[in-house]
Amino acid sequence: MNKNQLPAYLLIALGILFIIFSVFSVYQVFTGQKKPFPVFNLESPSFKLPSANISTPQLDLSQISIPGVNLEELIPSAPKEEKASNNNTQEVKFIPDELLNGLANLSLHLILMSFISSSGVKLASLGIKLIKASSCT
Repeated sequence: MNKNQLPAYLLIALGILFIIFSVFSVYQVFTGQKKPFPVFNLESPSFKLPSANISTPQLDLSQISIPGVNLEELIPSAPKEEKASNNNTQEVKFIPDELLNGLANLSLHLILMSFISSSGVKLASLGIKLIKASSCT
């Protein structure tokens, strides 16, 4: 190995390290060992749908008795009437915010790692070209 070839070998080693880092990072993210960088905090688009105002009949619990059990605690409380004041509309999201942000962050992570990997390829090919040029002279 010539002293003039040392920078070429360093470029090859650096390029290979870039490629290994990016592949390992993408592997960790896709297997769930690591989360992608939380860059995005988007809100999913939503639209309003008309909703039905259906009320359920209430049971008369005074006629039923089970020793040791309070039936009043078992029945959920009645829903609030605030939704009825919104002209019977319900807001529905196309996709949950967490899923939208996860997909956006995952896509950005994949793009960033492919950029780093391609930079490693360029560095390694530059090192190879330097070795070939120095060996020909």
